[in-house]
Amino acid sequence: MMPIGWSLGGRTLAAMLGLYPQSQAVRVFFEPGKGLPSSAWSDPRSPLAQLPQGATVVVSHKDLGVDALAFVTAWLTHRPDVDLILIAHHEPEQGKGGDPTPAQFRASWTRQREQVGAHPARAEGRLRLAVCYTLQWIRAGGNWRTWWPEHEADAVDLVMLDWYQYLPSARNPYRPHAYEDPAAAIAPMTAIAAEVGKPWGIAEVDHLRVTEANGCPVDLDPSGELCADWYRRMYAAARAAGCQLWCHYHARHGDLTERLPEQRALRDLIIQEDTVSRLLWLPQVLRAAGLTVHEVSGWRTRGSSTYDPRGVICHATAGSSTSTDAGEIRVLLEGSTSAPPPIAQLYLSRSGAFHVVASGRCNHALQGWGGPLKGYGNTNLIGIEAQNDNRGQPWPAVQLDAYQRGVAAICKHMGWSAGRVAAHREHQPGAKSDPSGIDMTTFRARVAAILAGKDDDMANFTDKHAAVLDQLAALLPDLAAQTAYTDGRMEAMANGRTTVRKDLRGGGQAVWLVQAVMAIRDGLAQVDGKVGAQLADDFARIEAAVAAAGEADAQRDADHTAKLGELAELVRAGQSGQLAADEVLRRMGEVLTAGTATQG
Repeated sequence: MMPIGWSLGGRTLAAMLGLYPQSQAVRVFFEPGKGLPSSAWSDPRSPLAQLPQGATVVVSHKDLGVDALAFVTAWLTHRPDVDLILIAHHEPEQGKGGDPTPAQFRASWTRQREQVGAHPARAEGRLRLAVCYTLQWIRAGGNWRTWWPEHEADAVDLVMLDWYQYLPSARNPYRPHAYEDPAAAIAPMTAIAAEVGKPWGIAEVDHLRVTEANGCPVDLDPSGELCADWYRRMYAAARAAGCQLWCHYHARHGDLTERLPEQRALRDLIIQEDTVSRLLWLPQVLRAAGLTVHEVSGWRTRGSSTYDPRGVICHATAGSSTSTDAGEIRVLLEGSTSAPPPIAQLYLSRSGAFHVVASGRCNHALQGWGGPLKGYGNTNLIGIEAQNDNRGQPWPAVQLDAYQRGVAAICKHMGWSAGRVAAHREHQPGAKSDPSGIDMTTFRARVAAILAGKDDDMANFTDKHAAVLDQLAALLPDLAAQTAYTDGRMEAMANGRTTVRKDLRGGGQAVWLVQAVMAIRDGLAQVDGKVGAQLADDFARIEAAVAAAGEADAQRDADHTAKLGELAELVRAGQSGQLAADEVLRRMGEVLTAGTATQG
């Protein structure tokens, strides 16, 4: 998304928020001689202390020798819920009012890089360091490279530009007779960004109406409707071209208080962007997947709207094994020593119920250095905190099932594959271990199966399961045939004959055999999660073979009862965690292949 907002100008922050509710960006400028005061974050009279929760604040200054580290430390102490873009020497090319020489500019960037270049908040993407130039000056022939800190280029995260009307073909390019085509206006910005290999944004923007009163040669747009239309088109074009932020210069000539069409356009764009960037669809999408969903009060506006989701990170809360939903959610809302609130968009209880905590960006993962979502951080990730102590506590089947189906529902809505899903431990290998006990290969396989429209239980049906089922399918009819032979032998003995009839079937209900088959089916289905419809189909085929082969009483075939009992015991060992799933399957195979010849 592209956060949109305004520079404060001469109004209070509360007054501006009244004009533009849901604003996502605020630009605060410290004039020459003001420095970069850390106290501004804690002084209740300061705009920095009054920022709306989750906003992106663009702070710019013009002074040398500022203490960027103290400023950043104060930010994280007092307002860690907002993002910070820090501009050193706003518009240095102006050459007035405290602007540095090129040598001083470069030295300032070295100082800033030494102070905060390696700060963790920068690695998380919550702190970005930016340069800022006036685009009209560049378009008129100014050389921005004079003010590019090439020796500290790795410490530059963003190229910001101040954009005002300029039409090269006009008699006075600064007071044009028409509104410039958005593509032509944006081209210089994208060219600079491409040359230095950095993203770009607009720190100041405004366009005066084309009227004689504004120094233009014609009175084209006295009502401002054309200007408002251009503003919308320009914003859409900038957004499509990758612009990272848009701040209207709401001061002096850019004050929109009396320019109602333009004011309405800005307000509408702010609301539109806030809605686009938020996950307001979460409850509906999860419920449509058949999941239980609760909405935590205030979730619709909680979290930063500086948000562009690209994937899902699976977490475990790592709380107590007896934690309550209320306690776990409270942590997500209040934050911790390592993460400011809100911590995640979703909470998943042991009961399998989802709780929607926030709609905007949350603080649950650093910029990852591993896994399928490597390189992404909070700005691009949806976080799900699942209730588990992360120290070996078993995952209830209902919770794991909901986890997989919930992630699949999100991926389907966003148009993602299962490759957009990662465990926290995969995303930050060596630093995180959650969600412990969940095999992410199997997890993603089931998500992929759901997305493919297959029976959602089938992703856990592995080649090993199939091999065991094939053995059972071959063995059990033979066991049933042996019980029929036993019936015939007993009939012959009772009648004093030496020949054995092959057509006899047991006269009683062989409930024991069917029960044993069903026990193995139910147990195997739990060895590695829910196995699904294919397993049920295979066992239906086995049971049909048993029924066709004959029925017998348990006492007439103790040997085979024992064999089936061994299988059932192995299954129970797998269910209880005494044996790993692979070991259960291996031992079952040994039992099934031992001594299967027909008795004579």
